[in-house]
Amino acid sequence: MIPQTAWLDRKFVFDLPIGAFLPLLERLCGTPARAKELGARVPEHMLVTRVNDKWSAKEHLGHLVDLEPPDDGV
Repeated sequence: MIPQTAWLDRKFVFDLPIGAFLPLLERLCGTPARAKELGARVPEHMLVTRVNDKWSAKEHLGHLVDLEPPDDGV
């Protein structure tokens, strides 16, 4: 399993080359379809299960939906 970095410990870089913009935008736009496909292959009880009192997969996806309106202008 890939170790997760705590949100506040993450470092964000904004020096990507201009050529990375369109592939990154395409990846972001395809996120809902990929999430739907992945979720369809996992039993419901696994999607809602919390492990070590952390968010479930559905809670993570719900959070992304909450963040979507600021991105609607893209």
